[in-house]
Amino acid sequence: MRKYRRTSQPDDNDYKLPRNPVPWTTKFLIGIVICLAAVFTLLLLFREDQEPLLASLIEKIGSREPKEETSLPASAALTPIPTPTFPPGSAWLAAIRFTTIYSGPGEDNTRLGILEGGNQVRIVGKNQDGEWWAIRIPYVEGEVGWVNDAQVQAYDTGGVIVFDETEVVSASETEAVPADELPRLQAIAPTNVRSGPGLEFERIGLLSEGQEAEILGKDPGDFWWLIKIASVEGERGWVSRDFVVAQNAEEVPIVGTSSIQFGAIPTPAAGEPALSSTLVINIRAGPGTNFAIVGKLAPDQKAVIVGISPDGAWWAIHIPSAQNQRGWISSQYATVENAEGVPVIQ
Repeated sequence: MRKYRRTSQPDDNDYKLPRNPVPWTTKFLIGIVICLAAVFTLLLLFREDQEPLLASLIEKIGSREPKEETSLPASAALTPIPTPTFPPGSAWLAAIRFTTIYSGPGEDNTRLGILEGGNQVRIVGKNQDGEWWAIRIPYVEGEVGWVNDAQVQAYDTGGVIVFDETEVVSASETEAVPADELPRLQAIAPTNVRSGPGLEFERIGLLSEGQEAEILGKDPGDFWWLIKIASVEGERGWVSRDFVVAQNAEEVPIVGTSSIQFGAIPTPAAGEPALSSTLVINIRAGPGTNFAIVGKLAPDQKAVIVGISPDGAWWAIHIPSAQNQRGWISSQYATVENAEGVPVIQ
């Protein structure tokens, strides 16, 4: 009998290859590749016929320039430049808020009128320290007034003429004095003529832009002119000084007026922003005591609020017959209701 020799079974370990673990850096790089592949796949799925997002980002990054410093004040940088209405290259300015026009560079000069926020006018010069601009008063050819630089934004002023103290031009010097040297005025905008010195008086006529009239007197507050005008009954009427330029009017007499009649102020509807007062309070042409008194609000009479001054010290109320369909009342004397969210009027 043939005998077979039994051999031992090989151990499993005899057939295993030597271990060679993958380095962690290789695993890390493989992970990054997988993530990038996923990102590119998502970008391709969502590009929707637009240029590839990656190319767009690369283009934007490549074209980015260092940010330049600006010498403009913060207020100018934040305020959009209005579209000028003047020939290219002309120096001009826009009023930031209610701005008084004076006959010379300084508040000690004669007050000629006002610019409202956003009004644009041509610049014709400046004073030596650059704090005052000489401007063409709107609608009156040849008339010049002065406004403070702090109240306006000026543009294209590189070639503006500097007036020295002997060359300063005022509005009263730009036109020849009438031969008869009578006190006269000229409207710088369409201006209502009223039967008395205030908005509560009846509107009886209109001065057109540039129209002149003879001055007969002024009210005790020096805010209204009594004029001679042939187009109205009695040939007399009153105009607010804020919308005219006066000449030779230093010595005109003060004219007394009858008691003021209240009215011409719409009553607010339920829920409308409104104000009232327990006193008789003045209504002015602008947000400040330096503006003309254009009417009065009777005790407990209500008025519709249409705005507020930037400093919150004055309320604008709706007066349909007023020059700009509004007047201003000091918040110090007014009681308000439903006034949240009313617009700020510059």
